[in-house]
Amino acid sequence: VFVAGVYCRHSSAFVLPEVSRCVVSIPEAMTLSPKDDMSSKVELNVRKANVVETFASGVKRRFYAHRTRKNLLVLELEFDNTKSDQDKTFALSTRSVKQSKDLKLETSTQRNATTQLGHNVNPENKTISQTIAIVTSISPDSVVVRAKEMKTVQLFSAFYVEEDPNVSPENTLAAAMKIFENAVHSASRSEHESAWSDLWSRGGIEL
Repeated sequence: VFVAGVYCRHSSAFVLPEVSRCVVSIPEAMTLSPKDDMSSKVELNVRKANVVETFASGVKRRFYAHRTRKNLLVLELEFDNTKSDQDKTFALSTRSVKQSKDLKLETSTQRNATTQLGHNVNPENKTISQTIAIVTSISPDSVVVRAKEMKTVQLFSAFYVEEDPNVSPENTLAAAMKIFENAVHSASRSEHESAWSDLWSRGGIEL
């Protein structure tokens, strides 16, 4: 893939002066059937820029980094009860992941979210101090879906990295919280997919 522009990384820079259109020979969606029996299908949708995991129970889990909302990761849980004549309760559990040894983060709960605030103990550039703030939705313990209906639950994670030493950790956390709260009130998948559709239409790449 060849795109014109100026690219900089630390002390190096180079310029690509020409623009050429290219065709990427891959399907719009690529599907994998896992062997672990936990899910029946995992699909990467290149055009819509998301990953969808389908479980045998009919639950779908969709991930995407929001195209128009910077620093925002979205997790959608889609519960399908359209084939049942009875209400169904889906129990949810939180999977814990070991924190990277390069990060030192303190966790607390504020309002409707879990917050993590700290720093990178092993930054790539040792001369820059990085304060890291993460705000994540609190997942419900269960979801009730009425008979013949579907229900979607959105969970958000907002990430913010501040490299200015004059900005306090509290203000860095407040910036991450603002991203999170704006997403809770107005972020949508259609907005994300429309932005990607616009990019594909004018970006010089054809799928």
